[in-house]
Amino acid sequence: MKFLRSSLRRPSTAAVLTAAVALSGLTVLQPPAAHAATAFGLSVTPLTPVSAAEPDTVLPGLQTFTVRIDGSATYPDVSSVRILLPASFASPSVVGAIDEDAPGVWSAQIDGSGRLAFEAASKDDNLGSSQHLQVRVQAAVAQTPAGPRLWTASSCKNNKGEGAGLSSGPDVSATVKVAQATQTIDFPQPPDRTFGDEPFTVDATGGASGQPVTFMASGACESSGTTITLTAAGTCTIVAEQAGGAGYSAADPVTRSFTVARAGQTISFGVLPAKVYGDPDVTLTATASSGLAVSYSTTGACSVSGSTLSITGAGTCSVTAAQAGDADHLAAPSETRTFSIAKATATVTLGGLSHVYDGTAKQASATTSPADLATVTIGYRQAGSDVVAPTAAGDYDVTATLDNADYEGSTTATMVIAQRAVTGSIVVSDKEYDGFATATITSAGLTDVVDGDDVALACDGASFDSDDAGPRTATASGCTLTGEDRANYVLTGVGTDDAVIAPKVLTGEIQAGDKVYDATTAATAVTPLALAGKVGSDQVAIEVTGASFAQAGIGADITVTATIALVGDDAGNYVLSGTTVTDAASITARNVDGSFTVDDKVYDGNADATVTGTALAAVVGIPDSGPIEGDIDLTITDARFADENVGDDKPVTGTATLTGAGAANYVLANAATLSSAADITARPVTGSFTANDKVWDGTATATLAGSDLSDAVAGDTVAVVVKDGTTLDFVKADGTPTALMGSWDVRGSFELSGADAGNYSLASAVLTSSAKARITAKWSLQGFSAPADMTPVGAARVWNTVKAGSTVPLKFEVFEGSVEQTSLSVITTPAGSAVPSVVVVRESCSTGAEDAVETVSNAGATALRYDTTGGQFIQNWKTPAGAGVCYKVSVTTLDGASLLGEAHFKTK
Repeated sequence: MKFLRSSLRRPSTAAVLTAAVALSGLTVLQPPAAHAATAFGLSVTPLTPVSAAEPDTVLPGLQTFTVRIDGSATYPDVSSVRILLPASFASPSVVGAIDEDAPGVWSAQIDGSGRLAFEAASKDDNLGSSQHLQVRVQAAVAQTPAGPRLWTASSCKNNKGEGAGLSSGPDVSATVKVAQATQTIDFPQPPDRTFGDEPFTVDATGGASGQPVTFMASGACESSGTTITLTAAGTCTIVAEQAGGAGYSAADPVTRSFTVARAGQTISFGVLPAKVYGDPDVTLTATASSGLAVSYSTTGACSVSGSTLSITGAGTCSVTAAQAGDADHLAAPSETRTFSIAKATATVTLGGLSHVYDGTAKQASATTSPADLATVTIGYRQAGSDVVAPTAAGDYDVTATLDNADYEGSTTATMVIAQRAVTGSIVVSDKEYDGFATATITSAGLTDVVDGDDVALACDGASFDSDDAGPRTATASGCTLTGEDRANYVLTGVGTDDAVIAPKVLTGEIQAGDKVYDATTAATAVTPLALAGKVGSDQVAIEVTGASFAQAGIGADITVTATIALVGDDAGNYVLSGTTVTDAASITARNVDGSFTVDDKVYDGNADATVTGTALAAVVGIPDSGPIEGDIDLTITDARFADENVGDDKPVTGTATLTGAGAANYVLANAATLSSAADITARPVTGSFTANDKVWDGTATATLAGSDLSDAVAGDTVAVVVKDGTTLDFVKADGTPTALMGSWDVRGSFELSGADAGNYSLASAVLTSSAKARITAKWSLQGFSAPADMTPVGAARVWNTVKAGSTVPLKFEVFEGSVEQTSLSVITTPAGSAVPSVVVVRESCSTGAEDAVETVSNAGATALRYDTTGGQFIQNWKTPAGAGVCYKVSVTTLDGASLLGEAHFKTK
């Protein structure tokens, strides 16, 4: 930025900028009419332009105006400065100064924000002030490319500090309108181009404003900055423009147009490989350098649809690819590709290759895949020579060849004319069984022979299906065909013929054996004798199918009659002259062993036994022994044990006798040793006893008074006694022993004794006495003595009324017979106490009469003791403190004896 200097005089103190500026004929607004005494103001005085094109236009570089600072009454107008405003507003300068007081040096500049500023260069330019103030006037300039420029004076500043004694008035402004210079653009004509050329840049030279030249394209192109891109064939128009600025108006646009020719193109079309008729469709892939779609046409054995090429036959195919062009492209030269199409291979299949000789010519058939292709030629050869019409049986080589425009193929096979199957037949004669299967053929023949052919059946012989007697089927062997035409036939078999082999007649005999009686007439020991007249080693014999004695009972030389039959693998080849034969044999007696059972019994003092059952069985080691059901029984009489005493498995014997309808036919083999066994068990008896009473002795032991047994056999020596080593005990109801006074059951363990004790058993070894026994008291008690009153047994209750908290002496005596006892050891020690004592129990006060209140000692309670002075036991009982409470007081000795009556107390 350029700085200019000039001499000015400053007003003293701050000035208020209040004036307005008008330039070159424009209205000038003057400062306000009056100011405060210390106020300053800014006014702008326009100067006449050197020349003016029109009243409102200021030519560049010639405009000057004056900025004046007005003072006050104390400091009159002291300075003004003349400003030269260039057309660009870039560097205003001070061209002179009006020095009213003292010269000064000023500078003026426009900063980067477009503000005009000027100020004094030294402190001497103080506008008459002795305080060395510096005044700075700033005016903002609105910079538009052309037209009015508006300045607004904004403030004054003191160089010692903002607003140091200065004040601001209203802003003032001035408007300057500046005429703009013209400018032109130099834009050379671009050459013609072709669509598809690369983008290119353009250049143009603008006017003096320094503004850039810009481009705008239309038509067959578009622009981006200085780069032009061709978008189509046709005409491209480019307009160059330059905006105004810094005193220059915008340049006139310059237009340039050029032609964009259509682009050429080529087709890329690869080689098409050879094909075979029947191959699948081919997708053609030719491309145009323009990117436009390629079209196809064909000649020859093919067709095209779109880009899909189809093979229509064998031969050749030519495909031409073309591209007709468009608005931006010329038509492309066409490209043609030719390839060969080979014939497809067809499958030829021969049929009708299997025939049977019937005297007529045979032919094979042929089919193709694909079906129905023409034409197929079939030829025949046999043994290296062609055969026109195959007729005789045999194998023929067959060749089938396809002759077709689009297909080729051939095949070979063998056609077989099979020999004609014929079946032979024979007739044979019947015979008698002789052990051989040989059959005699009486005649032979063939079936299904072609009329006129020379062929016959010849057989070596025939055999039956078995050498056994019966209806048989004969089969020929060694059969062959004979005659001139036999090669056309095959013998599939020779039919059989039926005939009969009659069985041979034989006579049978038997030998009967003895048997043991079995209550039947059946004869089982019958032996067939050998047959005479059988053939060779044939397996045939006599079988007895049923034989019987003339009677069932025992006897000698009894007639046996048998029914026989032939058996064996070869029995069917024979027949008996008769089926019933006889002989003689004996029936002997049957052995049996007997047994019987005896009931166990309870000992009853005798040896008699009771038989509960008998049985008969076979004798071990003797076959055909044992009883036959319902035929015989065993009876046992006089059965007895060896003795009458108790024992296990005791032997029992008796007299055995066989009885029943068949008894005469049996022998009891074990009659001399026949016996049985059973148990004699102990006889259960029930014992009872009584016990003696006793005086209490501190133990539960009792003594036996007497005993008895029930259900013992009269005369036997046996008794029930206390088991050795045990005692009898008095027992409570729950079975626990007791030593207390009272009437108790006695219980103990018992056993049997005596010479016959071994024949008995106690039903229960633990017995309870049949009657109770007593433990009587050892001691007796008298008391309580006065002052206590007793309520007699069975009488209405009487209360001893005493003061609560007083002491009651409880006095009583104990005697054994007539001897008074003095030792505390006879007194019972109550539960919870460590020493013998009376027993005090709280009770209900609901019933009973009260006696007069007695005042007794308050000496306090004492333990139970024997008072030798008074000759009695005494215990001082201190009653509880609470009134209206009732108690029962008692005392017992060790044998359970107690006072006669009861003592009841009630506190007041």
